[in-house]
Amino acid sequence: MKLGWHGGFLGLFLMGVAGACSSSTTRQVFDDPVDASAFIDTAAPPAEETGSLFQDARPQEDLSPKGNWSGRVYTPAGDIPIAGALVYLAQKRPDPIPDGNFCDKCVELDTTVPKTLSKADGSFVVTANRSGPQFLVVQKGQFRRVVAIDVKGADVAVAKADTTFPRRKDAASGDMVPTTAVVDTNYDDIEQALTRLGIPITDTIPQAQRVAFLRDATKLAKYNIIFLPCGTCATAGPGGFSGPDDALDPAIQRNLKEWVQKGGKLYVTDFEYSFINETWKNYVTFTPNKGCDSNSYNTPATIADPGLKDWLDGQNHRSVTFEEAWIKVDRVNEVDVPDGAGGTKKLTPKVWAFGNDGTKNRPMTLSFEDSCGRVLYSAYHTEGEGGATALLPQEKALVYVLFEVSTCLIDPIIPK
Repeated sequence: MKLGWHGGFLGLFLMGVAGACSSSTTRQVFDDPVDASAFIDTAAPPAEETGSLFQDARPQEDLSPKGNWSGRVYTPAGDIPIAGALVYLAQKRPDPIPDGNFCDKCVELDTTVPKTLSKADGSFVVTANRSGPQFLVVQKGQFRRVVAIDVKGADVAVAKADTTFPRRKDAASGDMVPTTAVVDTNYDDIEQALTRLGIPITDTIPQAQRVAFLRDATKLAKYNIIFLPCGTCATAGPGGFSGPDDALDPAIQRNLKEWVQKGGKLYVTDFEYSFINETWKNYVTFTPNKGCDSNSYNTPATIADPGLKDWLDGQNHRSVTFEEAWIKVDRVNEVDVPDGAGGTKKLTPKVWAFGNDGTKNRPMTLSFEDSCGRVLYSAYHTEGEGGATALLPQEKALVYVLFEVSTCLIDPIIPK
């Protein structure tokens, strides 16, 4: 089972493995002359001693079941379940997750660590195999809740407060949240959705400061997630919302790409598509590929990802409509990316959901990896129409995908 930033408790386990590997400068190599006598044991066998093979062996640790710990994982607001969260029992409090942008590589937990993943409804059961004080850890991406527990052999229903992701960082307790920046816009008011979900916003960047913010690599490095919701169109072109060509700025393109490659998660909606189209050329074919459309559309959703479909079904969202879509995605494309060995490998963006603009089925939500980070794009607004106070299915769908793309990466190729 894969874990992202894992803290120090695996260190002793890994040191133990490393200590078993050693080298010798006097070992025989295949090209050396072979002395046949070296393979003949001419020494007398030692006297046999009863139990001598086992007298130094340590007793095997008792890892038998010692009670089930069950509960349900929730978003920080405490009302929406989280699927696929890692739940495990640790003998020491995990080390804090690093501040700012970093590469979250997946690692394997020690096989003796009790662990599980939450189901589509957020529920989990993890079986303790050691008694005494330890820590219950619930984590997905840079969200982590840590609770001190005492295993005494009984089954325990974990309190909801102990499995609800925190709203703020508390490194002393082990609670962690991502650092986030949201570019404030007049169109897609994503802050409403994030607030209702309890996801903390570290900094809000005024729309007028968008260019200055994206040109400053030092500022970008402070954040795990950057939200670029639909606002001022980022390229000049056809349509009623022609923009100022911000996305053509070489410094912005370089900063965004390097920030993602180092581990950043970039969340883009609708009119800001040009920051993807110009920085990650050929990954996605947009229609148009410059400027912004002047007509919106709503569309019934076809959920392509089984996990997302099961999660929405579990919340009685079996029929989903995406509201306030403007920019159209024609298709996602297979691209060649570095494989870390001097060659290339194939990568195709993942489509989470499709919709129909009246002429054809189109990708509506997609994501792709670049080295150690990920990019997420939605062709529709996060908060939809009418300023509803309750979360729309499309808002829930995007928070599901956001949590998914925030998880660790397996063997990322990091440019030197």
